[in-house]
Amino acid sequence: MVFYFPGDNKTLVKIEDDWDKINLDTTYKNGRFLTILYDKKIAIFSGEKYQKIDFKALKETKNPSYNFTMEIRNQTIKTRSDLEKLLDI
Repeated sequence: MVFYFPGDNKTLVKIEDDWDKINLDTTYKNGRFLTILYDKKIAIFSGEKYQKIDFKALKETKNPSYNFTMEIRNQTIKTRSDLEKLLDI
C-alpha cells in the first residue's frame, strides 16, 4: 500500500492496487508518495522528484506511464510531527 500526498498538504490518497486509475494533482508541484516496507523502513518519492515529472509530455502521450522510484529511509514515524518532517510539510 502506498500513500499519495498531493501538494495541498491537506489530502491523503491511499493506493492499494491500481496505479492506472490515480489522478495526480498537477496544480501543486510538490506531491509525495510514501510506503512502509515489511522491515518497518520507509520509502518515499519526494516533492523534489515530483516537481521533475513532465506532466505536459505525459498528457500528450497515448498511453502515459511513469516509474516512481522511491528512496528508502531509516526513519520511523511515531507522531504526526515525524510524518510532517519526513514529508517536508
